[in-house]
Amino acid sequence: MTKNKLSLVAMILGVIACIILFSAYTRGIETSNIAEKIGLAIGKAIVLPSLISTSIAALLNVIGYFTVNRTLTLISAIFYVLGLILMPLWGFVGIPSMILQFVAFANMKKDEPQV
Repeated sequence: MTKNKLSLVAMILGVIACIILFSAYTRGIETSNIAEKIGLAIGKAIVLPSLISTSIAALLNVIGYFTVNRTLTLISAIFYVLGLILMPLWGFVGIPSMILQFVAFANMKKDEPQV
């Protein structure tokens, strides 16, 4: 079976998105003010589910691309949607991968049942 080029582009964009999100998440603010530290901790707690779901989506995207698995391609696209829902302001990095994954899923041939 041939590998889908759209899934490859989505994989590259997804890995780049994870790098961007992770670097933004780990960037800290050096402060001695306790209120700023609490606010930073709350902000990171709000963003963490989106970061995790986008990372899982990118991982499933890589696995789905190299195994040419239609199901993993769909699950990856769904995780990109979940990451967008959990943190809409960070969604701009995952939207291209999400769209490309859904298009790649639609273009892939259905899996033949093995008897």
